[in-house]
Amino acid sequence: FYYRATEDSSPSRPKVGDMILWWQLVEIDIISIVARIEGNQLTTFPARMGNRNVLIQKGNHTKQEMLEQAMEETAQNAIALRLVGILMLFLSVGVLLKPYSAAMTTFPVIDKCIRGTPPSCIFPCTAITITVAMASIAVSLAWLTYRPAIAAPILVCSTLIIGFMLFSVRPTKNADGPTAAVPT
Repeated sequence: FYYRATEDSSPSRPKVGDMILWWQLVEIDIISIVARIEGNQLTTFPARMGNRNVLIQKGNHTKQEMLEQAMEETAQNAIALRLVGILMLFLSVGVLLKPYSAAMTTFPVIDKCIRGTPPSCIFPCTAITITVAMASIAVSLAWLTYRPAIAAPILVCSTLIIGFMLFSVRPTKNADGPTAAVPT
């Protein structure tokens, strides 16, 4: 079934607002539904975090089983999305560090840790360090109201690490040329 929102749309050239609906015949089976009853209709129920949900599963399940499974799926999705976010942050930091290849050895932390290491290892190590610190800050800020006992120490440690990385190098003038960064 095709619903047109505008006169100039068609199934081959849909427009914003058009809907394509389909249905199929299914066998009779037992299903479990967690929803709120309003009059003669099932509607969404408010969840703890403010979302509105309806849970439907094939088979005979209790409300508690369905809620636990939904929470587990939500937690797994959240972990997967966080990992994707951290990977994207790592790639972004890596791209941002590429132009600064000459300056990477001026950071005392990196210079001491990877002296003698091939230059191809400098970028991933630096990107990982920055990514971990920034991801820790992002996670701790998100958790600040939800789990302050965990978030506050992570936020303080991450901020100290980034502060150490930023302020451990100070520019000085060399007698024979341009400004160079020297460890403090």
